Amino acid sequence: MKSAQHPGQLVLLAYADGDDLEGAHDILRARFAAFVASWGKRFAEVWAVDDRYPRTPDLSPEDSPAWNLGLNAVIPAEATFTSFEPELDALMAFLARLSLESGHDFVVGYYDPARHLQEDITSVSASSDNTMLKAFVSVLLSERQSNA
Repeated sequence: MKSAQHPGQLVLLAYADGDDLEGAHDILRARFAAFVASWGKRFAEVWAVDDRYPRTPDLSPEDSPAWNLGLNAVIPAEATFTSFEPELDALMAFLARLSLESGHDFVVGYYDPARHLQEDITSVSASSDNTMLKAFVSVLLSERQSNA
């Protein structure tokens, strides 16, 4: 993951849920690329992700290989929840619209390179709200600042 270039900073992840993304790949890829280009000015770095892993022998014929399709955003060390909240609102609105358009749900999580820990925070569909994501990110940023 590119975040190794940003030690001590958290990475926000937002990926399409599931591995069977073939039918929606082009639209998802295009929408994420456009969103990344216009969003996330408060992040240290933002990039679109389209990592499709090779088929492994343990997969049955009807299984699809793992596929990370979405975005990563490095949260700057000095970020506070108040400064970051508009970015979360924009991300959740984008994912809800994209879910409605594509028929796919999305998973939002984070990666902490210092602890080599990746966790899912919430799932987003066309009808989701962002209460859980906001609460979790608020705690996460507060905890990080108190440990700094």
